[in-house]
Amino acid sequence: NNPLFRSTVIVSLSIAIPTYGRDSVLCNTIEALLALPISAGEILVVDQTSQHSAETTGRLGRWHASGAIRLIQR
Repeated sequence: NNPLFRSTVIVSLSIAIPTYGRDSVLCNTIEALLALPISAGEILVVDQTSQHSAETTGRLGRWHASGAIRLIQR
């Protein structure tokens, strides 16, 4: 138990969320992930929805602009 030999393990976790539709489920999932006490290194949202509600579009855009998520839309 020599303190000189203690090591710290740093884990970077990437979370990928594939989605199609289901606006409320997507937003609730992202909110829950952002509220975790230990943050993910990356939250990647791969979105194949052609059109979200205005509220969801705004929230995704704000999260993406702030760097909280990485949004890829197809």
